[in-house]
Parts: sequence; C-alpha cells; structure tokens
Amino acid sequence: MDWKNQLTKTPYLVLFIVLISIGVGTASALITITLSGDVIITGFLDMTGDKIANVGTPTESTDAATKAYVDSESATKTYTVTQTVTPAPGGGFATADLQCNTGDFMTGWFWDNTGSTALAADLRYITMSSILDVNENLIGGSITIKNVGANGGSIDLAIICLSK
Repeated sequence: MDWKNQLTKTPYLVLFIVLISIGVGTASALITITLSGDVIITGFLDMTGDKIANVGTPTESTDAATKAYVDSESATKTYTVTQTVTPAPGGGFATADLQCNTGDFMTGWFWDNTGSTALAADLRYITMSSILDVNENLIGGSITIKNVGANGGSIDLAIICLSK
C-alpha cells in the first residue's frame, strides 16, 4: 500500500491524526508524549488548569518553583537579640545596646522577667533610643531601665528582629 498517497486521500487517517493532536494535554489524552533533554516552547503553553509536577529547586530568578519552596522562602523569620542587665536597687540604671544583624530590621522590644519577678515589679523608668541605618530603617535600640525598688537581680532586655 502506498501510505504517502493514502495520507492525502483517506479522510479517516487524517481525522485520526487530528484526534491525537486534540487529545494531547487533556484529561482524556489519547497519547502520552515522553520528552528527554532540553525542550523549548516558543509559543503560549496553556495547561487548561492542569498542574506541572516534579519541579526542581530553583537556582535562577526565572526558574519555576514549587509551592513548598515559595512558602518556606516567604515565611516570616524573626529572632531576638538579648542582653542581661543588672540595675542596682534603689534607683540604679542599666542599659542594653542591641542591634539586629546587617540587613535586618527591628520590629519590637521586650523584657523577660521570668527569672526575677520581684525586680520586674520595681522597674518604673524605661527609655529607648533608636538605631537607624542609612535608609532610616529601625535596626536596633539602646534600652535603659531604672530599678526604683529594693529588689535586686538581673533581667533580660531584648529586641525582635525580622530577617529578609
């Protein structure tokens, strides 16, 4: 049989080829195409709502990424910088100079009185001066506390930093 001649004359064969073309990429695909090596698509790729699976970890800014990778990279990452201070009873001051890592920003501050609740009750005077970077972003602070009571002890002063 002369297939080359029959290809142009037999409507059934042409219809079969069109059905295969339509079926590729749909839920009821008539054929599976396995490609290996580099594949370049120069036109629009319409996945019709289907997923692209088994994407590797991106290494270039234009690479595709998995949902897990995007979620992990966009998660808020905070940490604390802490310094223990010991203000003297009866009016003693103590200062902690705290700063976030280079490129990170300060989002808040606190003291931790877990170890000395009596001292925490005597802290009445707290000041904070900000440390700004060249773009005037808050990157740290100098925290001063005053012990107005008779209780002594140490307390942790801390800042909360947000990493990029």
